[in-house]
Amino acid sequence: MAIVENRALVLIVDLSKLGYVDSTGVGMLFRIARQLRERQQQMILVVPPDALIRSVLTLSAMETVASIEPTIEAARCGTDRRADPESE
Repeated sequence: MAIVENRALVLIVDLSKLGYVDSTGVGMLFRIARQLRERQQQMILVVPPDALIRSVLTLSAMETVASIEPTIEAARCGTDRRADPESE
């Protein structure tokens, strides 16, 4: 997987404008999240609470492999907390 450099801690994927995701898309997100986890990296998905795809991601238990945040700003705050060892 060469999309994210090895020194990047987090990949933020903005799905806020996505209106539909099928099983292939969900499977791809799971694979990417697992590959990142193997490299000690994390994926954060941006999905507003009222987005149609939120229920699909919840039913598929996406939260077990990736964080889901309602906004890009919240996702960025999450990366700040992860980068700061004193925040834990």
